[in-house]
Amino acid sequence: MLENASATGTPAPLAPSELHLLDAYWRAANYLSVGQIYLLANPLLREPLRIEHTKPRLLGHWGTTPGLNFIYAHMNRVIRERDLNAIYVAGPGHGGPGVVANVYLEGTYSEVYPHIGRDEEGLRRLFRQFSFPGGIPSHASPDTPGSINEGGELGYSLAHAFGVKNPPDLLTVLAALFLLTVCVRLSWEVGRLEDHSRALAEEVALLRKDLDDRTLETT
Repeated sequence: MLENASATGTPAPLAPSELHLLDAYWRAANYLSVGQIYLLANPLLREPLRIEHTKPRLLGHWGTTPGLNFIYAHMNRVIRERDLNAIYVAGPGHGGPGVVANVYLEGTYSEVYPHIGRDEEGLRRLFRQFSFPGGIPSHASPDTPGSINEGGELGYSLAHAFGVKNPPDLLTVLAALFLLTVCVRLSWEVGRLEDHSRALAEEVALLRKDLDDRTLETT
């Protein structure tokens, strides 16, 4: 099959071993991301999770982060394979956990901030500092290694994307455009569900009142 694909000029599918490595990297990035959002301690879950292990106030959008990590992982593969000069424009607000997670996985974060080491204590500090007093913001701020802008909003990202000189080998990814569409659709569906729930609650209240009235009449 690989020979036929090569002969026809069609790109061959990734080898199972490469897919396994990509999937493992993506899952590790997702774990590092969700840990930043939720955990103060117990970073490797070596003991049963307790309330004091979690942050009292949560910031950072888990919903957008797996998508950002997925794109980051595959961009890394393509950049290494084709020696691309690429920039990743990440648009979703509060997508910072994903960017920080990937920079930590690559080892750059610990090089810039040696106190955030690549061990269990370093992981605890990485999780604790995210969106926490004295720590780092919930978006990709200038102190994130490799970040060229402050913020994680679509407008900022579009401004940077259009302000970049685009040679033929520059790959610009605007993940926010897709994610924004999904969010709008979900918001619309939630609005419809809310209307149905309200109507159902009103009907239940009327039925209960009718039942109570009949009960009083019989007594």
